[in-house]
Amino acid sequence: MLRLLSVKSYFLVTIVGHLVLAGLGMLRLARVAFRLPRLPALYAAVAWMATPRLVAHLGAGHVTIVQTAAWLPWVALTAWLTIGRPGRWAPAFAASLAMLVLAGHPQIAYYGLLMLAGACAWLVVGRWREAGREAALRSVAGLAAGGCLATLLAEAHLMPMLEFVSRSTRQSAVGTTDATTAWPALKALAGFWMPSGVPHEAMFDPGRAVLLLALVGLASAGRRIGLPLLVGIALIFGLAIGVQSPVFKAARLILPDLASFRGVARVWFVALLAIAVLAGFGVAAILGRVGRRTRAGAVALGLVGLAALAGNLVWTTHHLINVAEVGPLVTPDERELAITQAADGGRVYGIQRNVRQPAAVALGLETLDGQDPLLIESHVELMSQAGGYRWHGYELSIPPFQIYEPEYA
Repeated sequence: MLRLLSVKSYFLVTIVGHLVLAGLGMLRLARVAFRLPRLPALYAAVAWMATPRLVAHLGAGHVTIVQTAAWLPWVALTAWLTIGRPGRWAPAFAASLAMLVLAGHPQIAYYGLLMLAGACAWLVVGRWREAGREAALRSVAGLAAGGCLATLLAEAHLMPMLEFVSRSTRQSAVGTTDATTAWPALKALAGFWMPSGVPHEAMFDPGRAVLLLALVGLASAGRRIGLPLLVGIALIFGLAIGVQSPVFKAARLILPDLASFRGVARVWFVALLAIAVLAGFGVAAILGRVGRRTRAGAVALGLVGLAALAGNLVWTTHHLINVAEVGPLVTPDERELAITQAADGGRVYGIQRNVRQPAAVALGLETLDGQDPLLIESHVELMSQAGGYRWHGYELSIPPFQIYEPEYA
């Protein structure tokens, strides 16, 4: 696609396309799996595709997080369909699961697999009770076949990724220290954000309008739907607040790799998916009451409310979007031009924030250091010897420094 479009147009198509994909996935999930009417399902779609955390990560430049999160409702939907009709829907489930992996962010894909495991366990047990043991076993077989096919489809990404990780600093064990307590996180959920140098990582707020609708939906959805969604949200909340949480500690005994990710609050994406569904149920309950008196009034209220919801979500995240002209970012300034001239065709070491990455690309400037979560281990070892500093196993940059430290010289 880059051969047909400029970089700017490519990113615009990629980002908008994945947001639309996320909304369509939630729309179909709400309509097919949760039997919501069209307008409430549309509310759920908007609540998900414009959820503040998704937009905040987009503003931070985390494009692959957005791309991967867009597939979460599709994975949930195709898994639900596969449990009901495994022979027909297992290929679609495999394709959605493979795309979750291929979208490019292993951490969100990992959390998606946790969501999938929990949801499928619940649904298979329900299938056993409703249709008997044989039907449940067929569902399990369909899910297993879909999972195997998804692995084969994603192999083109998984194999090079495994080889690359084995050669990068990421092979070193990483023990996350992310931790907060329940009360600040609950306040953040209600829209009172936690102070943070990286606000996109401390984002629990689904939008106050969405949260209110979700509470109405929780009261009206019924025990069969509301209870499992509430339990799921509570468990995810326990994981999202970090390593001091009893839920996280218990889960870590079963899944040791859970603590190997930075930014563990990103698991909250799964809860935001459930909150969006509950918001759809809240809208259905409200419009159902109004519709008993006048159907036209219910439709009008629904459309006005949808516009208000979209406005609320835009207002919640407008200062995190970081929309700017591309030109100044890729146009070298005097300092960058001087560094390039001094390099005289050679490679530069120690640029850190003195040369912006887009400008370095525009100048064709090669560097001997870097800032990236996946640095090549042999290169890091060489540069640590040349620079006379210690390498601690897993660093985000060479030379190692705090990338979020604004006072770094």
